[in-house]
Amino acid sequence: MDRKTIFTLGLGLGLLLPAVAEAASAYATTDVNMRAGPGTNYPVLDVIPDNARVQIFGCMRQRSWCDVAYRGTRGWTSQNYLQVPYQNRRVPVRPRVYRPLGIPNATFSIGPYWDRHYRGRDFYHDRRRWDPRDRGDHRRHCREGRGHCRNNR
Repeated sequence: MDRKTIFTLGLGLGLLLPAVAEAASAYATTDVNMRAGPGTNYPVLDVIPDNARVQIFGCMRQRSWCDVAYRGTRGWTSQNYLQVPYQNRRVPVRPRVYRPLGIPNATFSIGPYWDRHYRGRDFYHDRRRWDPRDRGDHRRHCREGRGHCRNNR
């Protein structure tokens, strides 16, 4: 191999490694819902079974929700039902273990998150229904017969 090929391969691997390192393994402590947003008001995507392994991409500091992946689907699960391997045992997911495990702080913005992960889902076009910033406008639009509303048809 020439130097250019080796450099290109090394650069490609270097770009892939940080993406892999951003997710930490965790385990469900009971059967728990994975939702389309950080709250019980968001649609349920799947049920993560007790002791199933998930990948954590980040957790919210001010709210007890983590951005996770399970069986190829991204979603949100309460950190109260997750444990991470830490110092040879499983411990609850809490902010004090975020840094040592490399779990970043997560934020949630429904538009970009849903655009990236749920475009093909039935609930995607109803996202204003779950967006707390648009709640009032959405209800008014539904009453007026505008927008994507379940009882609008």
